[in-house]
Amino acid sequence: SMPASPSSMTSSAPNWRVSSSMSVSIGLSVSLVTLGLWSVHLHRRLALLARLLVSAREAARDAARDDDEHSGDDVSLGGEDTNHQKFVSHLRLMSGHLLRYGPCEEHAMFISVSPGGEQNHNAQLVPQHCAIWIGGLTDGILGAPYLQHLSRQLHRHNYALVQINMRSSYRQYGLHTLRDDAEDIYRAMKKLLELGAEKFFLIGHSTGCQDLCKLGDALVYLRGSGTETEKVAATDMMARWSGAVLQAPVSDREDLSAESLSALSYAEKSDDDDEFIPVRILGVGHPPMTCRRAKALWSRNGDDDYFSTDLTDDELARRLSGIGEATGAHF
Repeated sequence: SMPASPSSMTSSAPNWRVSSSMSVSIGLSVSLVTLGLWSVHLHRRLALLARLLVSAREAARDAARDDDEHSGDDVSLGGEDTNHQKFVSHLRLMSGHLLRYGPCEEHAMFISVSPGGEQNHNAQLVPQHCAIWIGGLTDGILGAPYLQHLSRQLHRHNYALVQINMRSSYRQYGLHTLRDDAEDIYRAMKKLLELGAEKFFLIGHSTGCQDLCKLGDALVYLRGSGTETEKVAATDMMARWSGAVLQAPVSDREDLSAESLSALSYAEKSDDDDEFIPVRILGVGHPPMTCRRAKALWSRNGDDDYFSTDLTDDELARRLSGIGEATGAHF
């Protein structure tokens, strides 16, 4: 075959130049878009870092103020140990014992020791008086920022702070119920009794308040309708439960988001309480949740509906009767 004529080569050159120019333009546009996205991402990262630095500075200032207010209250071991205590206080560190209280891998409890108590090897693992802290949804061990200060104050009154991890802790609350939580708390209390505890004071935080109410309901039921062994155990446990704090009790039903409302609607139409709410309804990143827990959290008179403002006095009295009878408190 004959080589292409100069004229044909010349005529095709402009088309090549046009295609080349378009490729360069597209490549440049893609680079600019990528650079813009990278800049936005970098800006967000820097903004997040700035917020973290501000939070850390505020936490350090609060810790310093807290140390000034309570200087001399903590056990002082002198010298370097005093400096170590200040360092621990600023970092919100806690000393204590971590152990299991049940068969599940989630069943863990942390028992705080008094300042300097970790140096006392002859101290009893579990003091006679324990204050058990029960967190809310997404909480667990170290689930609230005030726990170190609470532990220090309790030790001044000869109480040890006990934090428990339950099957529903952190992001597992959608798979479990208040009844599961009550069972876990009861199991933890029995373990503490085995280790030498004699009296309990329970502190509920957020949904932890519902947990304590459900525990009271369960103990009252077992004392009246359980087996003879259950009746004896429930009566003994109620005698050891000296009081309760309901700190920040809330109504999840009165804080319904659009996703929660859609999830409730789906759950009410489902014939299977163990069915999972689809991700497309709850949204990506939301903890998995069964229809049973959705109805408990967000329906009127659901299992979690203890503190809604539209409950009548009679409804509220019935809701709180169990914990009132279990602790001897009056509402």
